[in-house]
Amino acid sequence: MYHKILFSLVLLLYVKEFMMKKISILLVGFLLIGCGDTNNTNIEMNIPQEINSPEVQEYLDSLPDNDMNSPEYELPADPGEQGKEELLGIDSNDNGIRDDVEIYIYNKYKNDENKRVAYSIFSQDAKSVSKILKNPERGYEDEIYKIFSRNLQCNEYWIRKKSKNTDIDHYFELGNTYNLTSSKFKDIIYDTRERQKAYFTYQASLGGHSFSLGKNTIDDCDQNITILDK
Repeated sequence: MYHKILFSLVLLLYVKEFMMKKISILLVGFLLIGCGDTNNTNIEMNIPQEINSPEVQEYLDSLPDNDMNSPEYELPADPGEQGKEELLGIDSNDNGIRDDVEIYIYNKYKNDENKRVAYSIFSQDAKSVSKILKNPERGYEDEIYKIFSRNLQCNEYWIRKKSKNTDIDHYFELGNTYNLTSSKFKDIIYDTRERQKAYFTYQASLGGHSFSLGKNTIDDCDQNITILDK
């Protein structure tokens, strides 16, 4: 009888200890989840890129208010399905970039360490899209391809400059992060049947022609990315 009582007491103590450990694990789990939520909130915030010189601030102040790098910039509202009704979409702040594309670029790079350059280069490319959509069959005759070639050359110039004196992996890392020709970016831009059709027509208009390669200089950039990169 005594042994049975002793065994029962030991069993109760064991169960109690087990339950306390389980409760502790659950509490730690909740704390970790809480920390995770806090991190997610921080990720959603727009973290300003550090301004290292008066020259940078002066340049940013000189930009129009509808430029993503302007201190006065305000993100346009999501046009939703209404933005897909017309071929050229909606550009509510009249900066030459479709609102849905602008929102994508802004959110993708808003916490990036090179956000100013990313905004500049991707904005330059996005502004060119309307030229394809308006007259896709004249891609070669109107030399629309030169505009897009210039965008790529600007991007390549910055990536090479940024990765200079580093290993080749850094070059490819930058190329993947700031990729103007990524399938995701194209899917955002050509997101309706009509827009895809226009893009295919543009590509077909370039068939059978030869093209010269650019030199990848800062002159290919619409903005001074040297200052933006400081």
